[in-house]
Amino acid sequence: MTIFTLEEESEKHILMTQLGRKIKFLVGKWMACLVFMVPLLLFAFFFPIVTDSFKGNLSIESSVFAIYSHIAFSVFDIILGTLFTAAIVAMKKYA
Repeated sequence: MTIFTLEEESEKHILMTQLGRKIKFLVGKWMACLVFMVPLLLFAFFFPIVTDSFKGNLSIESSVFAIYSHIAFSVFDIILGTLFTAAIVAMKKYA
């Protein structure tokens, strides 16, 4: 949500005018979120492996499930943040 609230209203208007459409603005924000998500995902996956925090052996199935679940929840969080930010902007717009 922080990435979506970086600009002031006037900056958003200028950016959307330069980009032509609001969807390009949102896609750019989503790409920025994905750029931040990848290193955090790698850290969340490899840190327990490096520190040997598991009680048993780490199987391939559990590794794939861990990566899949981290990606799925990250994308879900980006979408959820987008919806909440859009709701906040909508409330300000009609205030």
